Amino acid sequence: MRGWTMTEGLTRRNGGVTTFVNERQSSNQDYFKLFRANDGNDEKINQSPITKTYKNSGFSLRIGNIVEGGTFQKLKTSFVVSPDQAFFQYHFAILLQNSSGHNSAEKPGFKINITRANGSVVTCGDFSVQLESNLVNGFSKQGDIEYKNWTTGTMDLRLYVGQRLNVEILVQGCGGRRHFGYAYFDAEFLKNEKIEILRTSACPAPDGSMIFLAPEGFEKYAWDNGDRTRGATYKPSVNQEIKLNLTPFSSLNAACAFTIKYKIPHKSVTNNKVENICEGQHISIDNTPFNVTGNYSRTISRFGICDSTININLKVTDLPKHNFGTSFCEGQHLKIGDTTITTSGIYRVKINRPGFCDSIVTASVNVESFEIKSPLSEITITEDDNIKLVIDITKGILGLSSWKWTQDSCINCVGQTLTPAKSDIFFFKAKSASGICERTTSFKLKVVPCSVYLPNIFTPNSDNENDYFKIFGGTCIDKVNLFEIYNRWGNLLFNKINFSVNDFNANWDGQYLNTIKKVPSGAYFYRIKATTKKGAQIFKNGTFHLSY
Repeated sequence: MRGWTMTEGLTRRNGGVTTFVNERQSSNQDYFKLFRANDGNDEKINQSPITKTYKNSGFSLRIGNIVEGGTFQKLKTSFVVSPDQAFFQYHFAILLQNSSGHNSAEKPGFKINITRANGSVVTCGDFSVQLESNLVNGFSKQGDIEYKNWTTGTMDLRLYVGQRLNVEILVQGCGGRRHFGYAYFDAEFLKNEKIEILRTSACPAPDGSMIFLAPEGFEKYAWDNGDRTRGATYKPSVNQEIKLNLTPFSSLNAACAFTIKYKIPHKSVTNNKVENICEGQHISIDNTPFNVTGNYSRTISRFGICDSTININLKVTDLPKHNFGTSFCEGQHLKIGDTTITTSGIYRVKINRPGFCDSIVTASVNVESFEIKSPLSEITITEDDNIKLVIDITKGILGLSSWKWTQDSCINCVGQTLTPAKSDIFFFKAKSASGICERTTSFKLKVVPCSVYLPNIFTPNSDNENDYFKIFGGTCIDKVNLFEIYNRWGNLLFNKINFSVNDFNANWDGQYLNTIKKVPSGAYFYRIKATTKKGAQIFKNGTFHLSY
């Protein structure tokens, strides 16, 4: 390190104090190790990480033995105090290993001394720390290590301008040789103007308040308004003088304090800005809104301390606008940006475009209702029977339509009569009159062979429900040739010949043959002969139950 001398030696206990012996120049890179920014954190401390370099600094030097005690290390240099750089600012982080087996004088420590050429310590030119039985004020503890994270100190050397001074940084392990001590160190000479009160803004806030900031690197701050932190809030007036008392980090404490002052001047500030906003937005200058493209200027006077002139070149970008109309069928939807539309109406939707002005979409939406339904899901007919293709329009007006089944298809044929030869599935597809909506439905058709059917029970009790035992058959039946009913003993109770299948006079009312006497409840037998229109003969016998 150019301009600095590195030495090392041994620490020894001598009558309850630590002495330093065998001092010699050192090239031990473990005792004096240079670190760069981004070299990470100290490996021994994890509860509150200590970076190896000070913030905003490119380098730092680690001084000391990181393994054991019994040694000391010194970093030395000399310089002439210049009139424009009379403040010495240093940054350090310290790690010292403690032990209950030593007195304070024998424990690890850290010290900074600034002395004259004759060896006398300059006023307020020292800072030192030595471990004690209790935790040192301002230090933290992890295990047996007491540490202080990065701290900044500043020494005022203005009384020594033109003089040559010596700087010495000492890091020592314990005199008993077992407990280490080391520190990370960085330093610089500051120009005098850096030790001044700074205003954080040119103008006061609307309530008249201003925040002032003290220079970094002092142990105590005492503002004349009573604040005791690095920052202080005032409501000042022009030409008011603010006073700040600074106490450096030093063994002499308050005796090293000095005062700096700041007189509030009047300032005129001009701020030129270019602003781009979107239609519908605005910017405000001193509570005055602007939302039209143009150049604007406002001068704001704040409590006589500041005149702030703001010149703004404002450009207002029109929002892209899109208009359209659309129609769709009920049950569908239209999505514009994050908006989902399901009903008719006029919608105005703003679409967010990151990095650009939003766009506005205006949509005229027509939602059409159109529903169809098959009267039955399944229909049964007898062969040679007819079926009429019908459909229920429950909503809307029917437009183009079509039927389709295995054997054939037809267009716009609602109401058409067919005579299907076999079972099938009929599919119906229709559009609304506008052509926007399309719906489908279907039904199953079951075609059964030509036959006649009779119930297995009937109740001739004059309640107008199931009072007659009768034959059921389709249009495929030409006539019933014979219809006879017998009791269990074979006696003929009813007889009809050569009649239509739907002839009411051929129905049995439960009376004995050619009488008005009703037969008793019980089981009875029937015999039927019928002829189809194709000339086929049908014979059928069976039983049924009569009950009153």
